[in-house]
Amino acid sequence: MKDEEILQEAINRYGEDAQIDMMIEEMSELTQALLKLRRNKFSSDPKYIIQVCEEMADVEIMTQQMRMIFNTAFIAKFKYEKIIRLKERLAIL
Repeated sequence: MKDEEILQEAINRYGEDAQIDMMIEEMSELTQALLKLRRNKFSSDPKYIIQVCEEMADVEIMTQQMRMIFNTAFIAKFKYEKIIRLKERLAIL
């Protein structure tokens, strides 16, 4: 079974609302992991980086499901516009 088929099965089984809630939860967990990493930035313990990487993987999986639930064409359009805006802001610096 391909990754996209697995992700679609999760959407079908749990429903869009549950997967949106899961996206929110995973983003919150990534936020917490990033804050812990920043608080412990002078620590030589790699567990903080590992936690961030794990949560990033979860968020990436959920982001793919969000792309499947919502219109990807609009996402690509908005992403393009935001990158252009960032480019313009960076040119000012």
